[in-house]
Amino acid sequence: MKHRDHSLHAQTRRMLLAGIAAFSLGLLSVSGMSWASEGMGHGHGHGPGHGGFMEFRAPDAATLEKHLDRMLDRIVPDITAAQKTSIKTIAKAAHADMKPMHEQIKTLRKAQITILTAATVDRNALEQNRVDTLRQVELLSKRKNQALADVADVLTAAQRAKVGEVLKARMEHKILPGAMKSPFGK
Repeated sequence: MKHRDHSLHAQTRRMLLAGIAAFSLGLLSVSGMSWASEGMGHGHGHGPGHGGFMEFRAPDAATLEKHLDRMLDRIVPDITAAQKTSIKTIAKAAHADMKPMHEQIKTLRKAQITILTAATVDRNALEQNRVDTLRQVELLSKRKNQALADVADVLTAAQRAKVGEVLKARMEHKILPGAMKSPFGK
């Protein structure tokens, strides 16, 4: 059960990061892609520095740039150079804006652990920590949605429809022409 919980937390973390960088913060935040395999700063395993729940380590600029290029070319094959430049600008700005929010959530998570491991659990402090965490998640969500809308404005209606097909297929674990084979055998 512990391994399953860790997988759930790792998946949650990937989805958050996907909201930051994947598809230039555009339309792939729910794709569930494995960022760890591309060196996006998430470890697998247990203990400090191994990608614990809500842990966020931002990719460096070169890694982010490479990932954005790869994602855009794969998901929107007919993307123009101007569109790609605009989307990268949107993604980099959102990434910079959201990094401190992620750091604050990480700090709040550490504080929660401190509260829960104290000799006496301060329920008021725990509740305040929950409220503060939700406030940060709300800020992240708003910033992500702003970036998603900005990216959607850059793409044509046909490109957005194609991206929607890709996302739907990935969510359903289906294979699209030119896509990677599904590990789920569908």
